Amino acid sequence: MRKKMYFEQPCRLTKRSQPDASDGTWSHFGLPLGNGRMGAMLGGEVFQEVIQFNEETLFNGGPLADQMYQHGNASNRGEDLQEIQALLLAGENEKAAMLCQQQLVGLEAGYGAYQNLGELVIGYQFAETEVSGYRRELDLDQAIHRASFCVGQNQVRRQSFISEPDQLFVHHFSSQTAIDLLIAFQSEHPYRLDQTEQGWQVKGYLQDNQLQFAFELTLLFDQGTLEVSGEMLKLKECSEVTLLVGIVTNYAPDFPKYRQSLPNQRLIEQITKGRQHRFTMLKQRHLVDYQALFNRVDLQLVAQEQDLPVNQIITNGGYRWLNYCTIMVVIC
Repeated sequence: MRKKMYFEQPCRLTKRSQPDASDGTWSHFGLPLGNGRMGAMLGGEVFQEVIQFNEETLFNGGPLADQMYQHGNASNRGEDLQEIQALLLAGENEKAAMLCQQQLVGLEAGYGAYQNLGELVIGYQFAETEVSGYRRELDLDQAIHRASFCVGQNQVRRQSFISEPDQLFVHHFSSQTAIDLLIAFQSEHPYRLDQTEQGWQVKGYLQDNQLQFAFELTLLFDQGTLEVSGEMLKLKECSEVTLLVGIVTNYAPDFPKYRQSLPNQRLIEQITKGRQHRFTMLKQRHLVDYQALFNRVDLQLVAQEQDLPVNQIITNGGYRWLNYCTIMVVIC
């Protein structure tokens, strides 16, 4: 039996920088994708889909122009440790504990946090509003997110994954009836958006440490007309389209600056290669790579698994979470 986690309703993802802490929407109902470097969270919304992106090196903090970065370590830690040892030997445990807290825990200066890169917002302009047969799922065997539903009589299908071999996020949309799509980008970080032949490239940076990032989107479609209005892409009369997204930063594991030139050429090459492969080949390359890892482990704890949505699985004991943990190990 294919291992899948699914919901029978969409999840509205707001900006990750402002998560809904009251109901845990982002963490409880969003479904994640990743390839170890890039990550995405999807909620499968019907009319306006928000896809949140991040990248493993996008941290604030670290080396800043106005301070020396010491990895959170105090410069006199060795001397402090000797004093703490002497206090412990003298039976001054409370003083030793206080000094540990003050001197060994680490420095806050320059200590950063993982950052959300931004969101891709896709508006689907369906002619009708009645939705039926909704289902979204994370296929654990394939690391593919799918959403399927009908809007009126129009059958809609979406598939998404993040490829390790091609280093791209891939999002495929198909509809029985041609519709218009509106596509935009949003981020809490400063950025500039430049038009490309079939999409745009975003270049931005983190304000405190000036870490740079580039995010490029390109569209693959055979039917329809692409219009660009400011920072908005409008794909008119389209029944099938594939979105490719690539991300790079100028982080480098090179002390003390941890920076390099933004590898924009590498990003362009990844997008160009993805355009040549198209959706079917990109999906096949992703599956070969992913399943070689995921299929190393298979554990079934019940004689026959019930086909239930995630909220009911949790209520009934959560027996499918081992497979979910396995996919998280692979994609993260």
